[in-house]
Amino acid sequence: MGLFNILIINPGLRLLFNIGRKRPPHEDTFWQRLSDYLVELLRSIFIMFVVAMIYRLINQVLITLLSLPADAVPLPGEPILFGVFYVFVFVCLEWITKKARAAILHFSDGNDQ
Repeated sequence: MGLFNILIINPGLRLLFNIGRKRPPHEDTFWQRLSDYLVELLRSIFIMFVVAMIYRLINQVLITLLSLPADAVPLPGEPILFGVFYVFVFVCLEWITKKARAAILHFSDGNDQ
């Protein structure tokens, strides 16, 4: 998913909505791009882990509530629900990141009264 986002989704969205680069070309070094790609990959791995845990939690709850065998999989990983969970976790992670940045900037400005 991380490679798909880096190679397909992000460039496609930039072209579709005419979105410019985050940095000016003279500040966009190889190491900065590499770190951006690594962060994107790690974020995708984390999101996939959270989505897997959501599936695991839902399946365990359904097994308990419906008295199913312990090895049953009442909700298999299917594409549409996986996509919904992935987007939900992605949006929540972006919201949390935005709030954390705002809080850090707020407290670093000395406005912690």
